[in-house]
Amino acid sequence: MIHPVTIADAVADFLEGACPGQLLSLARAVNQIRSIFPQCHLTDVELAEVVAIRAMEMGFVSVMFDLSRTQRRGNGGSSASEGRLDAGEG
Repeated sequence: MIHPVTIADAVADFLEGACPGQLLSLARAVNQIRSIFPQCHLTDVELAEVVAIRAMEMGFVSVMFDLSRTQRRGNGGSSASEGRLDAGEG
């Protein structure tokens, strides 16, 4: 298996291995993508949002926003954006 080159590739690879008819756990997706890209500059919430958007584009209908409070804090993101989905703030 070739390792994904970008975060978008890792998201696509994760979703291609999942079943669109089953519940998609964003926490699981974030954990798996972080294992491939530990240096990812996105917070966990931002990464989960990317996964959710792409999943909906691919026809997933059940997406579980199940990030824990510690996951929502992200990887070194600024406190202004921690745990928020609204991109307009910061």
